[in-house]
Amino acid sequence: MRLSALLCVFLVISSVFSQLPKKIVKFRGTMTVTDKFDSLFTSADKYTDDESSCLTKTACLGFYCLSPGKCRIFLRGYQLQATVHEAKDGDVSYIGIKAILPNNECPNSYEGFNYSVPDGLLNSWRQVSGVWKFESCKEEWERYERTTNGKIVCIKGLKLFPGVMKEQAQAECAALGAVLTGVASIEESEWMQGQVSEITGSRNSDYVFWLAGERQNPCTVGASIGYRTNIVWGDGIMNTERDAMTEKNCDISCVSNDGEDERCWGIMNYQEDGDKRIADVPCGGASYMQGAFCAYELYKE
Repeated sequence: MRLSALLCVFLVISSVFSQLPKKIVKFRGTMTVTDKFDSLFTSADKYTDDESSCLTKTACLGFYCLSPGKCRIFLRGYQLQATVHEAKDGDVSYIGIKAILPNNECPNSYEGFNYSVPDGLLNSWRQVSGVWKFESCKEEWERYERTTNGKIVCIKGLKLFPGVMKEQAQAECAALGAVLTGVASIEESEWMQGQVSEITGSRNSDYVFWLAGERQNPCTVGASIGYRTNIVWGDGIMNTERDAMTEKNCDISCVSNDGEDERCWGIMNYQEDGDKRIADVPCGGASYMQGAFCAYELYKE
């Protein structure tokens, strides 16, 4: 992508997200913008914002101007997908992105243009296949970054029905354009457990929501945590992430009360007398399986 010009406007602003100085990076180009309903922002009457207001609005991530005075600013919390395109001869449109730049210096050109936005991982522009993209999660989906592979995913908990099978949970996720997912961090597992309690409307009940993944070896109580959590997630998003699979965070019994091998995994409801969140469960299902966690990936190549 060739960006014909770069202009950095200096701004120092106090923010709960960062005390670093920020800049507005402006360059010629066009932008394709869709909202959470996949509707294109093409009507000129949607471009009535003042670009200078982005400098003073802490929540502003950037703006797109069809021409001077015909702009639309983008605020944190919008469910949008935006793709920046190379400027063509005769184009008068331009883009502005609020950013923290390396060494606080404006780059000479678009080449190697790399920066992070003021609020870090929650909102970020990424270069994908030669173009800059900004994507946010659909409403009611939670955004997480998988640190081991750099992928950004949107996760949602689904309440299904008692005894739902894993295959049915996978199908429900697929119907949403997502996959049954695993859990990559303690932070994710804490949020997921809160979702189980919130979605089911109960606490201290034996409700479990399906996760992806299956243990690859027989389980022996007393074996190392690494051996008991030797998982292949199989969701196409995660690799070998096991940061959430700690002794403190997992309730691993290896075998169910009915003698079934527990190779699969789920997120347990909140338990007042304990702080464990992840449990091994029979792959054939059980009456306490009540839902699932689905995820889809942002910024796919």
